[in-house]
Amino acid sequence: MDLAEALADLDTHAWADVAHAYGPAEDLPELLRAFAEGGEDGAEALGELYSALLHQGTVYSASVAAVPFLVRITAAGCEVVDSLVLLGGMAESDDEWELPGGAVRSAVVAQLPLLLPLLADDDEGVRGAAASLFGRVGRACEALHALGADALDARQRLRVSELVEGDRRFVRHGMGDEPVREDEQLRELLSRL
Repeated sequence: MDLAEALADLDTHAWADVAHAYGPAEDLPELLRAFAEGGEDGAEALGELYSALLHQGTVYSASVAAVPFLVRITAAGCEVVDSLVLLGGMAESDDEWELPGGAVRSAVVAQLPLLLPLLADDDEGVRGAAASLFGRVGRACEALHALGADALDARQRLRVSELVEGDRRFVRHGMGDEPVREDEQLRELLSRL
């Protein structure tokens, strides 16, 4: 996926109909574009995205709306680690302003197939951030299956601990869909390592 494809429909989204920490989210197209393009403006945009979409740990309707764009920006190879960390923070938040419970997390989980290739990326930082995201949303088993637990090399085995810790943190916070089943699946996969 290239950046043009990642940002398709960005300007036609009804941003005025969703809100972030400071009101209507009409500024998000400019912020997302600047972030994706990187550089000094991208770093500033990242700070503004955190402030607007994950303000003091709170997420908003604009956070949900921004998820597909952030995931596609990530899949296009732009600002990958920063995107993954922001997505993880938003997905993990249980402080949801005027949202149904788990709305941001569900939006992130729906986009995970686009992020699966990052678990085997050549860059260790990308692999770690992707593993952390999968763990933070309680999808460590999915990530381990995608990696092929039987074929993990030593480098990938180091990421397993991040996945497991992320899932444990997720279950401790009471956000796991089926924590007992997930825990059993993890034990079975890990026993093969």
